Amino acid sequence: LKTKAVLEQPGELVMAAPGNASMAAGMKTFGVGGAALLGNSLLGKTAISAASTKESAVVSKPEDITKDKLVSILSVLIQEQVELRLKVNELVNELATSGEEDFELRQIFEFVSPLLPSEDFAGRFGVKEGAAFARAEALAHGGDEQIMQLGEKLEMARGGIAVDGAEPPPGTVDDAKVAEMDAQKLYDIHVYMREQLKRLFILFHGLPKAERMQMPREGVEKTMEVLVAIHVQRKFGYRSEEVEKAIEAHEEIISTEERFQQINQQVAEYMQHLMMAAKPKVDRDQLIDMLKQLSVVNLKSRAMHKSLAEAYKAGDFDWDKQYARYIEMQEDAMAATTADVDPMDLRIAYNALKDGDQELQEEWEKSGADKMTTGLCFMRGIPPPPIENDPKKPRKTIPAERIVECQELLVESLKSVVASVRKVPEETRRSWNTLMGITLCQTIASAAIDEKYGLSEDELVMHGMQHQMVLSGNARFRKAIQTHEVTVQLLQKLIGDGSTEGPQQCSVM
Repeated sequence: LKTKAVLEQPGELVMAAPGNASMAAGMKTFGVGGAALLGNSLLGKTAISAASTKESAVVSKPEDITKDKLVSILSVLIQEQVELRLKVNELVNELATSGEEDFELRQIFEFVSPLLPSEDFAGRFGVKEGAAFARAEALAHGGDEQIMQLGEKLEMARGGIAVDGAEPPPGTVDDAKVAEMDAQKLYDIHVYMREQLKRLFILFHGLPKAERMQMPREGVEKTMEVLVAIHVQRKFGYRSEEVEKAIEAHEEIISTEERFQQINQQVAEYMQHLMMAAKPKVDRDQLIDMLKQLSVVNLKSRAMHKSLAEAYKAGDFDWDKQYARYIEMQEDAMAATTADVDPMDLRIAYNALKDGDQELQEEWEKSGADKMTTGLCFMRGIPPPPIENDPKKPRKTIPAERIVECQELLVESLKSVVASVRKVPEETRRSWNTLMGITLCQTIASAAIDEKYGLSEDELVMHGMQHQMVLSGNARFRKAIQTHEVTVQLLQKLIGDGSTEGPQQCSVM
């Protein structure tokens, strides 16, 4: 089935396509501490590199990856997803018509695992995965049409949407069956999918933890997709390819009607919890090492933000001098980490490994990884996997109304910063990097929230995520979001090359 499209969390507060840069590459692209401020969506999910080639032979810096190399990598990834989709659909049909009454999770997992593309990204392409996608993001922000189109195709391929002639093989789709699937029939199928996934969710969590920890996320995800699709085909008589075609035909209804949105959100939550119960991509020793690196970054980031805010508040702010200082401090902070891991994977690994591990819990707290990864996940349009907190240490919460006030204050503060930037000679501000210039402006603007409410920008994002359903219906908040987006677009025109490509929305949500 068109799992990605069905599993997306709908709504205006969740961007359509997650990014793909690692922690280190993501912070390099958007700045230390800028994760909670800049919106970005380009490419799909990532897998941590398990490089088998020698480290010295692997390109780790985004700027060292040529566009031709990147085009080649993206093209291979797209083709792999196209072939995987065809193989999975074939497997589903074979099993659904086999006559076997039922299948066990582990049995399907063993069928699916050999079909998955290799996770050895660095070994296959000679570049680190985080670096490759950070380079793709940078080129896309710069308006490179070819890279943007490849990114869109990759996301479509991962979502089960046909690209580049990847239509189902002849004889696999009965057009009459596709035509008979109206919106109500598709809704019935969605409801049934949700119930099957709920059942599988319970079964998977019932497995011994030691067994679950041997099952990688990608394999678990595809296993659930296959099992749900088998049950759908047996109950409704439609092949996966036929359901995919019908979903495409009714895409507008499915993406806008509330009843579909509610089911999709429930399914997305089940899938997120399933992924968190599977084998993490980072082991304990790797995680401890990464958290220690991030602790250094966190300390340097806090000092940098405080220094900039104090300089701006003191008046007579030399923008060009402070911009150069900001870049220098960014590079100094970034030198402290080489974490080539997706922020979502970092959260999943911690959640899976933290129980009973006092050292790991302490390193997580010191590193500020919870706030940092929340910001990076949000920046890339991914709801951050929740961390199961110790009930003895309840997470601080603030009311939704306070979030609205903070967002309004952020907008007014940013307007003031924009007015200050306007006074900088055009030749000077045009020499700045657009992304870094905007993150500098927003870092300064967010200091007003910290001063008044004692909240940093990443804490604000975390609290905003907790209240997203309430905030989405708040007129004041929505107006502030819209004004904020317009203000950021104005900054884009004032700084660097004046390009309007790149980040659009940056806010609490």
